Amino acid sequence: MLPSKYRLSTSFFKEIAQQERKPDQIVSSKYFSAKIYFSRNDFSRFAVVANSSSFKKAVLRNRLRRIVYEILRKGDFFKKPGLDVVVVLRPQASFLNQETRKELEEEIKKIFS
Repeated sequence: MLPSKYRLSTSFFKEIAQQERKPDQIVSSKYFSAKIYFSRNDFSRFAVVANSSSFKKAVLRNRLRRIVYEILRKGDFFKKPGLDVVVVLRPQASFLNQETRKELEEEIKKIFS
């Protein structure tokens, strides 16, 4: 899990909703879509969203979020300055095994490096 300093809080989402702010950049992949907002921080912050409409079981949603947070933590992507990133998982991510997990990790590295 990422330290709380590098995670987006619920107040970030409330602020975006109030301002009706659109993402500065959207990056799509087979397993996720990343909405990128530019900020003035010296580090990047991340949020991983797994919708209950896409993933019915809470166990699966939490497992997928933990996997993505772990990939982000190990890759040190939070050290890149000035990004607030919301990663929205797609239903294809529910079929993760070792091979597809490596594929997901490679896609994240390719996008955020």
